Amino acid sequence: MSACVVEDRDRDILKKFPAAVYQVPNFVQERRLFKAAGHRHKAAAKLPSQIVVAKDLKKRIDTHLHRLLVTAQSAEQFQELRQEIFPEYVELSGAIGTLARIFDSRKDLTAVVNEAFAAIKALLGSDTCILDCYSGAKNEALFCLDSLHRAHFLAQDVITAISQGILPPDSLSGYQAAISQEWWSLLHLHCIGFAIDRKIQPTGEVFLCLIDGFRHSVMSYAAARAAMEPKYRADYAMVDFSSLSPGYDDPYLTDGCHKA
Repeated sequence: MSACVVEDRDRDILKKFPAAVYQVPNFVQERRLFKAAGHRHKAAAKLPSQIVVAKDLKKRIDTHLHRLLVTAQSAEQFQELRQEIFPEYVELSGAIGTLARIFDSRKDLTAVVNEAFAAIKALLGSDTCILDCYSGAKNEALFCLDSLHRAHFLAQDVITAISQGILPPDSLSGYQAAISQEWWSLLHLHCIGFAIDRKIQPTGEVFLCLIDGFRHSVMSYAAARAAMEPKYRADYAMVDFSSLSPGYDDPYLTDGCHKA
């Protein structure tokens, strides 16, 4: 079981799957979108073509990607399948996001993302069948989700700052690393969500692989944070910290030294 953990930690997602950076996760809640589409067009003979296509893509992701991974019988089988599946997962998820934006062109993308994370948090928090089978798993999953939430917005702040000239072009590599790690974490999160929703219990080895992959949310945040570092340094340079540092003649510091 530990082999999956070591293999994941040594993995450079960006080098292995460089195409992942050409799509940005948008956390579209497909079910909400499809439900709204059906309500708006209940009098029509059929749903808009982009919604039909998006539903088909979502079904393919669930049937051919998520199900294959969560029902793998060993860590080795899971890793082999994941290697094959990840590029298709990114491509299909990105296509769904594009189609969703065509149909639901709400301008407040921040609200859309926050709604999606709230829904995912509710799903993970209410689960009693999968996460509760492993000590501490639910708390760790919720921590990883929070990290992913922060990483997503920080990465978008990075690319905005690069485009505005606030960050140097060198920060682009950090942004790309953050996005690729975000996709990697998302695949494992979606598999966990699929297992919870379908009440499928992965094997112990596979579950550890899912949690370990989900932990890449922390790596995504770290990459985005490192990319933003030049801006933070510039901000710090404008602050005079000298008045905040006690001098050697500080009476409290001196008193403390004498007491020691």
